[in-house]
Amino acid sequence: MKLTNLKIIILVLTLIPLMTGCYNYQELNNLSIVTGTSIEKENDKYKITIQVVNPKKNDDARSSSQPTFITYSQVGDTLQEAYRNIVLTSSRRIYGSHINILIISEDIAEKDIRETIDFIFRNPEIRKEFYVLLSKTPSKLLELNTPITNISSSNIKDTLTADAIHLATSKQVTYNQMMNMYLNPNLEIVLPTIEIIGEDTKGDDIDNLKNTDPKTDYKLTGLAVFKENKILTTLKEKESIIYNIITNNINNTILKYECEKDKYIANKISEISTSTEIEPKTNKLKLKIKGTATISEIHCNYDLTNPKAIKEIEKNINNQLTKDTLNLIKRFQNLHTDIFGFKDIYYKNNYKEFQNIKNNYDETFKNMQLEIKSNIKIIAKGNVEGDIYEMEN
Repeated sequence: MKLTNLKIIILVLTLIPLMTGCYNYQELNNLSIVTGTSIEKENDKYKITIQVVNPKKNDDARSSSQPTFITYSQVGDTLQEAYRNIVLTSSRRIYGSHINILIISEDIAEKDIRETIDFIFRNPEIRKEFYVLLSKTPSKLLELNTPITNISSSNIKDTLTADAIHLATSKQVTYNQMMNMYLNPNLEIVLPTIEIIGEDTKGDDIDNLKNTDPKTDYKLTGLAVFKENKILTTLKEKESIIYNIITNNINNTILKYECEKDKYIANKISEISTSTEIEPKTNKLKLKIKGTATISEIHCNYDLTNPKAIKEIEKNINNQLTKDTLNLIKRFQNLHTDIFGFKDIYYKNNYKEFQNIKNNYDETFKNMQLEIKSNIKIIAKGNVEGDIYEMEN
């Protein structure tokens, strides 16, 4: 009898976990699914704009004239107040677990980004794997009707992914990655920037989707680099590519150099890897860049069947990449700011020596001797052996 009772108890204890439900279960019909959020300042108050999926558009086939998304904006003295005030205009509970992007105003980032980081970090309802960007006009980007994917937050997310695969003029930074940069004393925050292009007053017009050439669109414009939680400066597209090469955050890109006056050779660079070594005794920074190249476009008259011509192009690619890398590192040496993570490499690989210079690292970085070696090998010349200049003759 006792054995039977024991079996019943074990069976009940086994089944209990299977009978429980989600403690915070919510009906979808009661939720506004947030796909994007922007934070900016308006008249010294915080302004939060959210982009939510329009459920009527998705559920009712007769609502073809309905917009794909809806935006709500509210202001407050604090970010929490502005966020909660959105409830006053939305008939559904705000649900942030499916957010794609967060766009922060450059005005806020130029003063101090910590308040924004703190607000998101403390909010348990928002998952932290969304992408973070900076813009001068963050709310207008969420109001924008975009082609291909009508929800602009999804479109921007897809653009970040495509750029990371093909060009690397920007950078994918999730909130968790930004928090790692913020909390690690050896790293500086680096975030992608994005801007409205065209007529920014017409971006929220549904007619923007009826043109083969939309009047309003957006563009990734590079990277913003921080020092002590404030924007220090920005990197343009070419500098952003070099930054991503230095920091091993790149798959493929296009590098060009001038082969004659106003004539260029463009090369697709792939399989890029960069190794970094610091010699504390000599205070020398060594970078070794490796990769492969394919000649994508050529404006000059080269005989590509001649191995010497290929070697010359290869040499010019490496010289240009070495020069651009040196120039970018020297620029930030002069600004006394290491945005590349060399400080973290110093700390991890030379811990004892790092203790002697950690309180004066900016000066140590400024005086580092640089040794850059680029070894990009051309492996393909395209579909033709020669070039179009030879074909004409």
